Amino acid sequence: MATPLHHHTSHPFVIACTLMSVASFIFVTLAYPVAAATFKTYKHATHGYQFQYLSTWTAVTGKTNVVLKPPAAKIKSLASQGVTHSLNTTWLNNDPAMFTAPVKISLTSGWTKFVPAFSKMLGQKYGAVPIVKTYTKTNWLATVVTLKRKVNGVNTTWRFVVLSRDRKKVFVVGEKWTKNTASPFATDVAVLINSFTTYTPPIVTWSLNGSEWKPSSIPPPCPDPFTIPVLADVTKASSVLYPGQERGGQYKPHGGFRLDGQAYNTVTITAPFDGYVVAGSRHYEGADIQYYFDVIHPCGIRYRLDHLNTLSPTFAALADVLPLPTTSSVSYELKPKLIKAGTVIATAVGHPDNVGFDFGLYDLRKRNAASHDAAYQAAHADMIGNAYYAVCWFDWLSAADEAAVRALPPGDGINGANSDYCD
Repeated sequence: MATPLHHHTSHPFVIACTLMSVASFIFVTLAYPVAAATFKTYKHATHGYQFQYLSTWTAVTGKTNVVLKPPAAKIKSLASQGVTHSLNTTWLNNDPAMFTAPVKISLTSGWTKFVPAFSKMLGQKYGAVPIVKTYTKTNWLATVVTLKRKVNGVNTTWRFVVLSRDRKKVFVVGEKWTKNTASPFATDVAVLINSFTTYTPPIVTWSLNGSEWKPSSIPPPCPDPFTIPVLADVTKASSVLYPGQERGGQYKPHGGFRLDGQAYNTVTITAPFDGYVVAGSRHYEGADIQYYFDVIHPCGIRYRLDHLNTLSPTFAALADVLPLPTTSSVSYELKPKLIKAGTVIATAVGHPDNVGFDFGLYDLRKRNAASHDAAYQAAHADMIGNAYYAVCWFDWLSAADEAAVRALPPGDGINGANSDYCD
């Protein structure tokens, strides 16, 4: 059962186990006391993978990369022999030097087109002929690209193990060494590759703690810039409601659109960005049931949609667990469900004779400028979670969409374009 919140004011497949056929092809397999070794585990919360590495190694993490450094003593020993070695792991998608436009385009066309494009890029980058081996492991794809070049009498070898589960995001283990005919860390890298695991990252939820929103764990960074699409066809909208103003005798941190002259059941609303549905309500307004939902991006950006009339099957299923509608618009907590950008939320809004919907955007990471004013705090102390964190969502649109929205006449006949958030 959904939990009441407040009143509304308006891989299983583990590469670890089975890439041994890949690893044995690539690496010189030496006797190695795996059972006696100790390991550390690295988890990437955003991209949902993890791997183990030997405790004798050091992991240096960045935003998109994890650079693994072998034991200093062995590196020193190799250096005395004139051998150098480096290894790193990265999401290829986040490396613009490697994930070039042709490579990116080829990935959308499928793995069979991606591999030749990626190999060609490596060949051009390193001036060597790539040797390619591709393997299929259950629902994972694994490709090994090896390049060798002799410069001034010194052999240099590059080896890239390229892994993908969804054919959209590509993970790469890159290794480079000189002089030796085989990697001096063949067995260690085999252990690393064989430990790759996918897992479900923990859901980051946000809750109001007194006067502050707090995440349940360290949130991922927000996209920068965080740009949202406009939710209505501006050419069909009759007016725009400004966030941060009084309407109908109540303060409204949210805004919205009026679509006078449009049929209420011809307006489709889709999710503006990825996020978890965390709360909802269904209530009567006159003879019609209206719905609203709160959706939060894990990084801390939340939106609320209200005055939804007919829901898509996905959101109808969410509404089914809410209490039966009454005339009170109480918000109820829902079990978080991930909704991807572009998912259809509703196919009708408002009422047959009053077409429109509300939209509010809230940055839970920090309070807005208006909330620092003592008079504002006193006036809206009963709606801290919304009024203190609402933003002017016009500013979050693309430049073209923002201009189109600001060109619409204000929807409120009394306060017009007055707003505590928008210039």
